[in-house]
Parts: sequence; structure tokens; C-alpha cells
Amino acid sequence: MRRLIATMSVAGVLLAGVAMTSAAAGEVEGQRLQRADATVVGAAASRNLFNGVWDTNHGRITFLQVGADVLGTYPWSGAGLIRGEVKGTRMSGTWTDGQGNGTYRINLKQRGLFKGKYWDANGDFIGRWKGEQKKRTAKLRFKGYADNVRVADGLQGDWQLGKARIQGRVKFSDKGTFTGAARDTDDQYYTDDHSINVQVTEVRNIAVSSRGLTFTLGVRVVNTARPDICPVGSTGTITVADNPVLVSSSNTKPQNSDSIASTYDGANCPTHTHGWNNTDGGVRTSPTWGGFPGGGQWAVVTL
Repeated sequence: MRRLIATMSVAGVLLAGVAMTSAAAGEVEGQRLQRADATVVGAAASRNLFNGVWDTNHGRITFLQVGADVLGTYPWSGAGLIRGEVKGTRMSGTWTDGQGNGTYRINLKQRGLFKGKYWDANGDFIGRWKGEQKKRTAKLRFKGYADNVRVADGLQGDWQLGKARIQGRVKFSDKGTFTGAARDTDDQYYTDDHSINVQVTEVRNIAVSSRGLTFTLGVRVVNTARPDICPVGSTGTITVADNPVLVSSSNTKPQNSDSIASTYDGANCPTHTHGWNNTDGGVRTSPTWGGFPGGGQWAVVTL
């Protein structure tokens, strides 16, 4: 059992340092995380009652609760972000989406049911809000792809050319625990293909911008095809951003600012240091335009 510290920040200002507990070491098999011991200890044993997926009268929303702090995302109105503070069975805070912003206040009437109200930025009443909890876990999912065909835009040599893929997830329970895993696969053009499986061992930081969320994850390699350059036990960082702000792209479908970046400590795993986003890759990628689906590079991050 490993006790970890995670922090939430809004516009660079820390809200709290909240103790989190990771589930006991789960082993990665392929792209799936095997069942892990989710027992918690100490203060983390108190339930995060708002954590999870809710169906509401205004659509589905996901809440991630870390102690008294809550972050929420919803897909409608140009993608929305909710921030909140919990006191007992009540939560209040702010909402922001593509159509505006304002405040809200909700109260748990019983386990898994809330009712409340929300207002616009001027304090004018908009409507009532009610919801039913469908899942007590919140999942962060991410996947990325890049097909590098020419040494350009920061690439150093032909050994970096090829298709780089990543896929992973972190599942946050209402007990204050989490499990997570990712798989990074490199199909290289001029060297042997190789891949690694990593376990998420830390949630180092959760940062909040005006619209998006950025998660900084500590990881450890648990399976590798190239132990000579990326041995089991190697540690690193995966940073993922869920951001609905649109980026400039030649893709016919509007693309958001989601991004993924992976780095590893020391000299380990040099071929698994990558970055994925939805901008145009230009001559470096095939095709030259970016974004999901079909672009030469793309990133998808969802909570």
C-alpha cells in the first residue's frame, strides 16, 4: 500500500494538499489492469460521495472528488467544466462552458441523488438541477497517435521515425484510491519495434485552467520488449491535458487542445519520450494534418 499526495490547483494556485492512497500494485496484462486491492487506510477511508458518473436533467456529468475539492466535466454546450467545494452533503461552486458561466449549489438528498439550483454570472436564477449517480468511479482515459515519416520539428534522427501510440486510463474510486495503467507502442521504420506497459503509481498534480484539466502522473515500467534500454522498474512521467479550446488544424473536423507527453528518468526509455497533440504535423507526419480521427498526429483525453 502506498500513500501519495495529490494537489489540485486553479490558475496556478494550490487549493489543497490531499492525501490519496494508491491501490496495491496491480500487474498490467496487455492493455488491461488486473484487479487490484483497493483497501484504504487512515483519512482516505472516508467516502467521496460526489465522485463518479451522474445522469442529470441537463445531461451526463463526471465528478472527480479529492477530499473537499471537486472537478467535473460535461460534453454539451461546447464542453463544460465544473469546480466545487464539498461541506458535508452540500456542494457549491462554479460552472463554465462555451455558452457562459455562473454558480451552482446542490445537496445530496440521499446516497446517489442530488437536487439543487444554478445561476448565471450576474446571479440571475437559471433553473433547477437534479441528478442520479450511475457509477461511483471516475475514469480518466487517454490515447495518442503519431506517424513520423521525416526528420523535422525537433526529431533528431531516423531512429525516431515510425508510428508511436499510447493508450491508458486511471480509475478514481469514491474511497480516495486509484488504479491506472498505460501501454506505449513504437512501430519504428529503421529499428526493432518495441513496447512497454506502465503502472500509474502517483497522481502528482491536477491543474485547472479556465476550461481544461491537466493531470501529471508518475509511472513505473512493469513490462518491456527492450529491457536493455527500458528495463522493468524504470520510472517516468505522463502528463495529459483534457482541454476543449480549439486549435488551428487543417482537419475538416474542429480539434481541441488535448495533449499527451511522456518522459522517463535518467537515460532510460529514450524511444518512449513522446508528445501527442492535434495540431498539424506538417512534413514530419503522414498525413500532414493533425487531429482525430485520421490525422498524422492526434491526442484524445477525457474525464
